Amino acid sequence: MPVKKKTKILEEDIWKYKYHKTSLMLKAMALECYLKGALIKSGHDLFNNGELNSKFNSHCLITFYDMLELPRNENEKRVLKYLEHWIYSGRYPISKKFNSMDGLPKHPNNKNMGKQYGLSWSAAGDDRTFDGIIEKITSLFNKE
Repeated sequence: MPVKKKTKILEEDIWKYKYHKTSLMLKAMALECYLKGALIKSGHDLFNNGELNSKFNSHCLITFYDMLELPRNENEKRVLKYLEHWIYSGRYPISKKFNSMDGLPKHPNNKNMGKQYGLSWSAAGDDRTFDGIIEKITSLFNKE
C-alpha cells in the first residue's frame, strides 16, 4: 500500500511541474498587460504617429513598473525580472542569444542551486510579492 501512496504523490508533483511553467508565463503576460493598461491610464501614449510607441515595444516588466513611479523593493524587482523571463521563454522558446539567462537573479530561498539560474518560484513568498505588486498597480486605478 505505501508504494501506491508514493506513486500518487509523484503523479501530483509531475502534474504541477508540467503546468507550472505555463502558469508562470500566463501570470507574467497578464501582469504585462495590466502594467501597460496602467501606463495608458496614467497618461502615457500607446501610439506615436500611428505606430506603437517604442517604449511599449518590449516585455520589460521592471521598466513598465518604474514608469508608474511606484515604490519597489529588491524582492519585487527579482520577481518582476523572473516573470519577464517567462514571457520571453514562452513567446520565443529558442533564444536569439546563447547567454540570455545570464541576467536572471538567484532565488534567495534556494541556496543550493549552484550554477543554475533563479528559475524557481517560492509559492508562498513569491505569490505574496506578486499580490503586493498587483495591489500597488490597482491602487492607481482606484485614484479618482
